[in-house]
Amino acid sequence: MDIFIQILKGFLIGICASVPLGPVGILVIQKSLGYGQKTGFVTGLGAALLDVIYAVIAIFFLAIARRFLEANTILILIVGGLVVIAVGVIMFFQDPFRKLKEDKQDSKFSMSGFFQAIAICASNPGAILIMFGLFAFFRVDTSAADSTVGLLLLAVAAGSVAYWFLFSWAFGRWSRKLNLRTLLWINRVFGILLFIIGIVMLADGVYQLIFRTC
Repeated sequence: MDIFIQILKGFLIGICASVPLGPVGILVIQKSLGYGQKTGFVTGLGAALLDVIYAVIAIFFLAIARRFLEANTILILIVGGLVVIAVGVIMFFQDPFRKLKEDKQDSKFSMSGFFQAIAICASNPGAILIMFGLFAFFRVDTSAADSTVGLLLLAVAAGSVAYWFLFSWAFGRWSRKLNLRTLLWINRVFGILLFIIGIVMLADGVYQLIFRTC
């Protein structure tokens, strides 16, 4: 029963780590709309691969990560807030779908999205922090036997792969029905939300820096 619960937690972690509509989500949408569901799914697999790698790090270095986060809370809030603000501003002003119509004219399977997704995830330190947070939130037992850890990692991979399959399938199926202008405004709304979250993080970090270090 405990093993089943661990596997279920791993599956949920894989889904939760993939759900936020960040740069990879935008990329998967672009690939699914421009090249079809298969290319969009392969792009998502690049993110899923990094999720598994981050899960391995979370399992073996969770305690170290917790101590690091506790010792550098203010720095993480300030730097993270600035990064999130920047991403939000970029998302608001950037049109990720501007070349979509041109891409559709030459619709064919492409592996480029897989490597692009890996590059995006690898250059985003926030992704691994999300994985640490999810492992802590779900109270995953990282001291389990090697066989259980292997099943846990497979569950994380299965959750992430399942999410990206459904995500790319949805956009690939409805590519002809989606209004690109609507997608653009959805992207801008997410940019505004990220900007607000970044402001809150930055304000919290500055507050702690001023009042808790005095």
